[in-house]
Amino acid sequence: SETLDTSTSTPSTGQNTSFYLVTVEELEITLPAITGCGWEIYGAMSYERWTHHPDRTLDKTQARLVVFPPFLTDELNWPVYGGGNWNNNFARKGQNPGSRGDKAGECSIAFALYVRTEYKFEPEQKYLLHFGSCGWDKGYALPRETYQDPRGIIAKGNALYEHHRQGFDISVPPPFTDNVMRMRYVPSSTKINRSIFVAFKGTMDTHPLRAQVQRLHNPEKNIVIVGNGNNAYDYWKLLSEATYALVIRGHVSFSYRFSEVVCSGAIPVLLSDDWVPPFDDLVPFHEYGIRVPEAQVHDMIKILSESDRIEERQKRAASFCQEYLITPWHQFDTLMRIALSRVEEKTSD
Repeated sequence: SETLDTSTSTPSTGQNTSFYLVTVEELEITLPAITGCGWEIYGAMSYERWTHHPDRTLDKTQARLVVFPPFLTDELNWPVYGGGNWNNNFARKGQNPGSRGDKAGECSIAFALYVRTEYKFEPEQKYLLHFGSCGWDKGYALPRETYQDPRGIIAKGNALYEHHRQGFDISVPPPFTDNVMRMRYVPSSTKINRSIFVAFKGTMDTHPLRAQVQRLHNPEKNIVIVGNGNNAYDYWKLLSEATYALVIRGHVSFSYRFSEVVCSGAIPVLLSDDWVPPFDDLVPFHEYGIRVPEAQVHDMIKILSESDRIEERQKRAASFCQEYLITPWHQFDTLMRIALSRVEEKTSD
């Protein structure tokens, strides 16, 4: 039998609630179809974290929450942005859950159906499903029941308001695909007063909104909005000098810029109407960022010029990064903390 070793784990969440981790070996016995299915590095890291977590119990009957292996974390890329290429970031060899383009693959369909209809839960138990950011699931491609099961907490990247159950589901941030070269600019990134008013550097053809924003580029007024091909501005240096940095939707509603911007010391400016900000019910986005409706993009500079609490927001963004975003492990620990609090709340009601 397995012996639980938490000697290298994160500190406990401090809650009186434990979770049961369904192991890969256990799942492959009860669901043989999953044997040929793979997962990404990010998923493997979360599985390792759950394995050694101090709030994990080996006694399923004592758990209020059941956590499943990460077969649904497609397109939460780490350590590098994968660009939709499975071979860039896979850890467990096998079929990509998103192997049918924008449609859910056979692995994901079989896995989600098994969890919802066949797995034997204890009375009153809830379960956690950890989803990816985009790829096949950018449109919530599994059957609607998957996202509406009252037992299932959906922790999802690219969480959309249309499907998100506020106070129950969890909007997961994109992993911080860190670049150590940003350390060259850490001293300047800690400064409150910065020389660039608004900054963005990225791909401009992934959504019409980005092209609209690019028209606001005006370096004479310290508004720098450029494409990746512009070599006059280093990406990390630009972020370290910006008061405001843009997080603009692209092919899908979420953007990897989110974690990069929040962790740069700039105030994040979110232009994506239907994306639920990550961990928003833990720390509301308005405490450290500014949301500009997509329809008001032409007035963005005026909106930012009239905004207040600049220093407070900068400090709050830096704190949010260091506490919850800076590494995948910070994100996993925060995710579990929220998930266990959901179960504890429901239990005490």
